[in-house]
Amino acid sequence: MATRGTYQFWSKHNPVITVYLHHDNYLQGAAVHLFNEVSEAPVRSVEEFIRINPLARITEDHSVHGDTDYRYDIFFATDKWATDRIMAFERNFPKADLEERWTEVVNTTLEAFIDAHVQYKSHDLDADALDLMVDRARLVQQSNI
Repeated sequence: MATRGTYQFWSKHNPVITVYLHHDNYLQGAAVHLFNEVSEAPVRSVEEFIRINPLARITEDHSVHGDTDYRYDIFFATDKWATDRIMAFERNFPKADLEERWTEVVNTTLEAFIDAHVQYKSHDLDADALDLMVDRARLVQQSNI
């Protein structure tokens, strides 16, 4: 089953850009999407995010996709002393009514988020994270052929 998500990228010197991904957008999957295994660092731009996630599609806004399970807001720091941040929201539907609610589940630095969900530094990747990285590498390779 697909876990759909949108990623909204904020930067002081660029317009806000929102990207939609159809699969693997739960917290661990998002951490893999936001991690560039070549540089062993978090992505530094929306362009880099799209390049390493070939199925990512630019979209108008978080609200355009009514079926998403997760929304991510990534704030790129422009000051050399500041750190990139991420906020994550999970959709939930209370049983009492059908009105959707978004619950904040993450508010931290981008690096801390990735460290918490992908153990890339110890090279002790869990099987799901490793599978996501291998699948993504295949897609990138196919899109470059």
